[in-house]
Amino acid sequence: MSAELGAGWALLPAALLLPAAAWRVFRGRGAPRAVVRLRLASFLALAAALADPLLSRSERRPVPPRAAFLLDSGAAMAAPCGEKPGLSRRDCAADWFRGLSPRLSAGASPALFYFPGADAPLQKEAPSSFPAERDLGAALERLSSAPGGPWDAVFVLTSGPGLSFPPIGASRPGVTLLAVGAAGRRGLGEPRVSAPPFAYLHMPFRVFAEARLERAEAGEKASLEVLLPDGTRLSSAALRTDAYGVFAATFTLRRDAPGLAGYRVRARAGGFVSSSEFRVQAVREKLRVLHLSGPPSFDYAALRAQLKSDPGVDLVSFVILRDPEDTAGVPDAELSLIPFPAHDIFLKDLRNFDVLILHSFDLRRFAIGGIYLQAVERFVAGGGGLLVIGGPRAFGSGGYASLGAFAALLPAEVSSSPDHSRETFSVVPAAHPAASPEVFGGPGAPVPAGLNLLGGPVGGASLIYGYRGASGASGALAAARAHGRGRVVALASPSTWTLKAAGGGRYSAFWDRLLSFLDGTLGLERATLEAGGSYPPRLRLRVLDENYLPLERDTATVEAEVSGAGGARGLDFYFRGGGVYEAEVPPPYGGRLTASARVSVSGRPAGRARLSFSPRNPSAHEPAGLASLQAAAAPRGWRVARMEDLSAEGLAALLPPAAEEEARSWSAAPGRSPWLLALFLLLLAAELSLRRLAGRD
Repeated sequence: MSAELGAGWALLPAALLLPAAAWRVFRGRGAPRAVVRLRLASFLALAAALADPLLSRSERRPVPPRAAFLLDSGAAMAAPCGEKPGLSRRDCAADWFRGLSPRLSAGASPALFYFPGADAPLQKEAPSSFPAERDLGAALERLSSAPGGPWDAVFVLTSGPGLSFPPIGASRPGVTLLAVGAAGRRGLGEPRVSAPPFAYLHMPFRVFAEARLERAEAGEKASLEVLLPDGTRLSSAALRTDAYGVFAATFTLRRDAPGLAGYRVRARAGGFVSSSEFRVQAVREKLRVLHLSGPPSFDYAALRAQLKSDPGVDLVSFVILRDPEDTAGVPDAELSLIPFPAHDIFLKDLRNFDVLILHSFDLRRFAIGGIYLQAVERFVAGGGGLLVIGGPRAFGSGGYASLGAFAALLPAEVSSSPDHSRETFSVVPAAHPAASPEVFGGPGAPVPAGLNLLGGPVGGASLIYGYRGASGASGALAAARAHGRGRVVALASPSTWTLKAAGGGRYSAFWDRLLSFLDGTLGLERATLEAGGSYPPRLRLRVLDENYLPLERDTATVEAEVSGAGGARGLDFYFRGGGVYEAEVPPPYGGRLTASARVSVSGRPAGRARLSFSPRNPSAHEPAGLASLQAAAAPRGWRVARMEDLSAEGLAALLPPAAEEEARSWSAAPGRSPWLLALFLLLLAAELSLRRLAGRD
């Protein structure tokens, strides 16, 4: 037992003088001995109160270590839990802590904190999102002021990727990294693909793809392939896994047809196969037109001028001014006209164009061996547009019916005999997207003359314009058909220049619509939606301007919402540049969701987009895990363990031993007791009573 003086220790000398003074005063007065003793006892009680003594008994007791658990809430922790596929790794880690906490509390004092981001405080509850980047150094600094500290041990529950570690020299000791889901079952995750949202036609673009084989040995054989939706392989790469089981490749692709193109990346490794899809929107930098004409004509001059005046068209034109049978009377070397470069045009350069126009063009001289006509067929099948315009050397009058594969491309019936007529005719527009009925009707409409008397559309073709001639003949003035990924249009008359002479914008309206149909942009959606593979799920909106090019500036207004099991929620799209808008889907994410967007550009409607999708959770095979955490922990003096391998006993073994501290088991402060005051008053009352009985004042 020990005794200590309280706050009144400075009054102790005065307290000790009180009984001495009392004895001195009362000794010579002849007071009864009992009165003197009572007075001394009361002064002793008062002295005890003034001294305020503290009586206590102490013993040494063990102090359990204080352990803080920091739970990572980053994107890698959103991956499915291996043992419980319906839960995220973050949920599994929280369940693991709650399961061990009762047994751990017997020998330690544990507390759980979530750290979601570099600028956010520690939280006791799980945050709603999974940020990509987290700062562990900032979380450790905030932990020093968190309730429950100071901390004897810190455990960080994490999967590793995206985690920012503190500098090595400034790292605090006593930290253990607990890897969550770092080593699952052997398997191959879905390939991760990075591709541009837009690509220009005929120009190469790059696609990066990578995948990870879980629990792979370094150097295992692997491969990546890029496929079309129908399974056609475009490119492939033979690879080897690295120390983390990751293998990656960059592919160079090219698109020759406009619009949204779908692709698939297929990964193979360790006997597993997995794949993921991506899409790229192909747009034109300029419409590249190759115009090949027979003898010069009004129609050729008008069309060439129209194409030359369009800034969105890149035109290359050739006109045949001299046929081989034409005799000039001088050697060819002295002529300024160059020979028609048929070999280069058909076999080398044709694939670099979007539309080929054959304008009253005599193909018979190029049909020898059929290699040039086969090149035209391959051009269309690959996505090119072919426009065949009639004239005295075209269709039946040009012997097209005998040209085999080329004749099979034509969308209208062609006579095997000369079919060109100079008669006038009337135009009958059909219900076709490429038709412009207004250009041939109304006041001032021209009366065209001269055409090839084609029959009706062949099987699989559609009518754009019909004709009715002065002779009573009728058939297809313009017809279209698809071949492969491209389109073919046959235009029977070389007299569309009369539309230009009629004025009123008829000529440009006719050709703008026909060429837009040929190059595939007519009816092309200007607003398209797709769901990204990130988590939380994000939506990407691609927007084209009136020229079907990606928006260069934020000039679009987007009204969008997503609906599903959680009802309808609004979407906020933000411009990311290059015609791309992005929005994060608000929770809840479960089940099938439907997103819709209404888009206007510069105040004009640009279309609607709609998409139904099921958000995917992050891949269960997220790189990297245990190995990367060990590499980060070693120079900082930290320890690393797998969460799934730790029991309560194993976790307790990682804690520092309990410390000892001096603790009071019993204490008393008699000077502050109300009983002491009561005793003092009782003694005074007894003394007063005795003095009264003795006849004293």
